[in-house]
Amino acid sequence: MMETQVQLEQADQPPVAKTSSYKLPPLSLLMVIVEFAVILGVCWFSLTHFEDWNPRTKISGDEFSYLINSGAIASSLYHKTGAIPLWNPFVKTGEPLLENPFSYVLNPLMTLPLIAWGTYTGSKIALLIHIMGLGLAGWTLGRALRLRSAGRMFLGVALAGNGSLAGAISGGFYQMMLTQTYIPWIMAGMIGTLYLKRRWPVALLVIATVLQMFGGTFWYVLPAAITCGLLALFSLRLSFKRPVLTIDGTVFQRLLLAGVFIVLLSMVRLLPQIAHSDYVVHPEATLGRTDPLETIFRLYFTSDLPTPPYQALFIFYHYAMPFWFLAAVVVLRLVIYKPFYSIITSRWRIILPLLISILFYSLWAQEDTPFMQWLYNTFTFFKEWRFLARMMAAATPMLITLTAIWFDDIVYVAKPVVNAGRSWVVNHLKVQRLPFLRMLPTLGQIVAFAMIVAATVAALDLQNNWQRLSGLNNLAEFDIPGVEWLRETHPTEFLAVQTSGFFNYFTHWETLTRATFGNPDYRPRGDYSTLGFWSMMPTFPEWAVGIETPYADGLAGNGYQRVAGSPAIYGQLSVWNKPDAMPYAFLVNRQRLDNTALMLNRSEATPVSYYHRIDSVLLPISSYPANSVLVVQETAFPGWEVTINGQPAKFESVMEFLGVVLPDAPADGSPVMVEFSYHPRELFLGGYITLLGALLLSLYLLRADRPLRKLLPADIDSRVSKGLTGVRQRAVHILTDEKLLNSDTDDD
Repeated sequence: MMETQVQLEQADQPPVAKTSSYKLPPLSLLMVIVEFAVILGVCWFSLTHFEDWNPRTKISGDEFSYLINSGAIASSLYHKTGAIPLWNPFVKTGEPLLENPFSYVLNPLMTLPLIAWGTYTGSKIALLIHIMGLGLAGWTLGRALRLRSAGRMFLGVALAGNGSLAGAISGGFYQMMLTQTYIPWIMAGMIGTLYLKRRWPVALLVIATVLQMFGGTFWYVLPAAITCGLLALFSLRLSFKRPVLTIDGTVFQRLLLAGVFIVLLSMVRLLPQIAHSDYVVHPEATLGRTDPLETIFRLYFTSDLPTPPYQALFIFYHYAMPFWFLAAVVVLRLVIYKPFYSIITSRWRIILPLLISILFYSLWAQEDTPFMQWLYNTFTFFKEWRFLARMMAAATPMLITLTAIWFDDIVYVAKPVVNAGRSWVVNHLKVQRLPFLRMLPTLGQIVAFAMIVAATVAALDLQNNWQRLSGLNNLAEFDIPGVEWLRETHPTEFLAVQTSGFFNYFTHWETLTRATFGNPDYRPRGDYSTLGFWSMMPTFPEWAVGIETPYADGLAGNGYQRVAGSPAIYGQLSVWNKPDAMPYAFLVNRQRLDNTALMLNRSEATPVSYYHRIDSVLLPISSYPANSVLVVQETAFPGWEVTINGQPAKFESVMEFLGVVLPDAPADGSPVMVEFSYHPRELFLGGYITLLGALLLSLYLLRADRPLRKLLPADIDSRVSKGLTGVRQRAVHILTDEKLLNSDTDDD
């Protein structure tokens, strides 16, 4: 009986703040290989419908076309020029390629597959990498939580089948889906950083966080940081002799080190974003709807496709766990463990932060509630988060992790509990010879086996989310022939083409043709006009494609004409031309810009020839009138510079486009060479800082700090700890001393 009790206690040791007492159990290489094979095999077979390498099939979802643009442009230009540029001139009127908020080019796991295998096949491979990697992230998180084999495999398979992922990609939300997969990696790194002495958790936390930040959206960076903050808060120890919270000095150093590495490594993205935050035009949340909390929680437990008003699967589909399995886990967990509150207290430093995260993100997902109104009005930066039911995707990994913890408890404690019950019956009731008692030693195994079977069914049901919602479809756009024809007939010209919407840009990226409709959720603003007014510039490009009746009628009403000889679709010519459209590069009189805000017309603009080099535009100009201003239709974003005949000139923002006032034309009639070039200083500076951070992180992992530590006093750690304690005590004294609080510092 005593032996059974010891087993029970060892099976339920809670994590504590002292890193020395939190150790990972031994694990054989063979077991790791087997568990990895199970997780990866299940993921591979669940994603077979994505394993179609036909280059003319793409990930389905209406939004995929414009969201994929940064990687697609990088891939197309790399194969055509051998380099990845810094400027992307093919969206709207141009935007930064690396540092715009939707760009994921800096994330190698999202971009390199597109460069290696092309946009369509590469995006499928990137999806497979992230989902199968997520399965391994679940395993790693389970390992950090000290789960046993069944718990680790269940957590890996269940996380990889999370409905929030399938829901996001069903709408084509490439960045939103892939950045979710880093949350379990971040959690594993954070738990390891708090409770283990090893260095790999610090590196894992840093790398996973930075990759998520490089993923083309900050949507899930904030909730990941909030959960990490809660985990750190609950790792603090409460001293009962002195009612204060304390943190282990080593843990504090590791957290501080991780924070420094994250800041350094992310500077290539953060520094330009911070410096140019005023140039980002992004719709803010309006909190237009309120969803009952019971509806929010119901969506976690149902695989039924949402119905109106919840039919937008990429916002409202978050099937994360069969309710019957969660209920069974909770009930059995309460039955096996006594007292009932041990379901939280057994691992309270982990479980409570996860429960709080689930509740907070669920309240956030309700949208227009008094709590959210207060939050968004008090902290206005929260308004960048829109369509708030997506926040449920931050809660689903926490819900799956909690279920895995309790499932693991049941499987590995069921047998000792049943054996303990048998011993009590045998010893107290003296009924050793009853036949049914011979079965009691196997009941624990039966319970454990039944739970493993149930967990397998539940995890495979989650994996089926990929079949329910997402898949591939063919490239069958009406605009393809028209855009391809324009590029064939204008092989060297910089083309800007209007479309009926933002769902059909793939051919634009392949042919390097500007999609003037742009990104509906983001555009970069240029510098405020130093010459002219933004309203002076006509918005219609020279070319358009499409045959849809309302759209075609609108084109005709705005002066577009169908182009003879262009591809016909359903008997209708699909390419349009606007004869009076403003040219890409033109000259205009300075007085015209200064004296009136009326819209420019084509007769006032003199087109000039140019050589477009993606990151720069070279314009040789000769025989132009005095007081001429050169305008190029690229967004006047910070980083653009201009030279005239190789000498720096004053850069002007003309209607938020690139501009320069030309000097008097040379008397000998020789051309003036004007060159606009993009040199983002903040990006370069951030890149240097990121390289420094990568070097320091590498040295840290290689333990290159050991020679340095030998030069320091042997008791340096205790000195640092004492120093931190002294700072804390001094702060407490200042904040609690009544004399200091009530002192009058004013001079009489």
